[in-house]
Amino acid sequence: MAGDAQLGEAREPVALRHAVAAAIARGASPERVYATVVRPTLAPFADAAAGADDDGPPALARSLAHAALAELAPAHPTSDDGLGRAAIVLVPPGLLGELDGQVLADALQASGWDVDVVGLDGEPQDVVARIEASGPELAMLPASDAAQIRAAERVCSMLRRLAQPPLVVGVAFGSIAAAPPALSLDHHLDGTDALAPLLHRRLGTSAGAVAWGVRMGRDGADGLVVAPVGLLDATTAARLREVVETRRDLYANITIDLRGLTRADDAGLAALAAWDAERPWAPGVTVLR
Repeated sequence: MAGDAQLGEAREPVALRHAVAAAIARGASPERVYATVVRPTLAPFADAAAGADDDGPPALARSLAHAALAELAPAHPTSDDGLGRAAIVLVPPGLLGELDGQVLADALQASGWDVDVVGLDGEPQDVVARIEASGPELAMLPASDAAQIRAAERVCSMLRRLAQPPLVVGVAFGSIAAAPPALSLDHHLDGTDALAPLLHRRLGTSAGAVAWGVRMGRDGADGLVVAPVGLLDATTAARLREVVETRRDLYANITIDLRGLTRADDAGLAALAAWDAERPWAPGVTVLR
């Protein structure tokens, strides 16, 4: 019970939540905190959860989980990369499958994705029919242990045979280093920290439904970097303005980094100039070209 050894009395919801908050404050990523703090603490309850009554271990485990994931959710990196895009998270049966799936959904929603959560406890053909009907660009699933892999085998295989298959990404939270051979995956990740670069590369500015996105990151204690990617035209310039202006009063300095744009047309550049004229960027906003 590695989680118990690390956390001491963290089996109480408040204690676990405090442990999560402390790890985030030390700079650990949400995925790292989940994989090394939350999941090991809850893993001993997973077997006990099956078939137990509501007053037994499952009730305590779910209380712990809700407290911890509520603390983690706001810490996921935010962006507009997923705006206008749909994703599905496939959730294996069991307590850990449910929690792993929720972490994946939280990470995607923080990046603007419209996320539908689908359980893998139904018939594979029904699961695939639901996915095909909704037409997501992305399907993600936990692949952290043998039980999760078995639950997803047939669905992943059937997804690859669709006329318009989604990008299928499996995520293991530190348990399986190599891609599970039984799963038909496009990519296998050891945690969610590598997810954003992968999705940007595979579904980003050229292939996805959205030809524009924005990445945001802190710049010191009081600064924010806003880096749009893709096409800058009149429409996306207006969206960039909305992103910056809604955060302008929250940060001492905002840097707009335009160097990641693939193209900026005349209308987009004119919209930037009009924005600066209507509400001057200086002194709080700096633009890198």
